[in-house]
Amino acid sequence: MKALLFIFLSFFAWMGQPDPIEPVSVKTDSAAVRFEPINKDNCTFKGIPLHGRVQVVSSFADFRVEVVNSNPDLYVEVVTHITSSPECGEWEFVDHNPDFTVEFGPNADFSITYVTRSPGIR
Repeated sequence: MKALLFIFLSFFAWMGQPDPIEPVSVKTDSAAVRFEPINKDNCTFKGIPLHGRVQVVSSFADFRVEVVNSNPDLYVEVVTHITSSPECGEWEFVDHNPDFTVEFGPNADFSITYVTRSPGIR
C-alpha cells in the first residue's frame, strides 16, 4: 500500500515540473545582436530605403541608431536637400514629412558614422 501511495504522489509531483524542452527566452543588451541585417543590394533596412528625409524622434522610431567611430553598418552624409536620385546613406534631417524616423541610443538596429563624402555601405 505504501508503494502505491508513493507512486501516486510521485506522479503528481512529476506533473508539476516544467517541460524540459520548452524554449527559454534570453534577454540581451548587446547592440551586436541583430535580427535583420541591412540589405546591401538595395540599401534598405526592414524594406525602408536608408536615404532621404530623416526625422529624429524620442520614441516609436522606424529604427534605433547608434553613432560609432569605427566599423559602422552605414556611412551617413548629412545633406541640406535630397536630390532626385539620392545615394545610399544621404540623410537630410527634417522636422516634418520624413521618409523615415530614427531614435539615437544603445541597443540599436544598426550603427552609423558621419562622413563628408562617400556615404553608403562598405
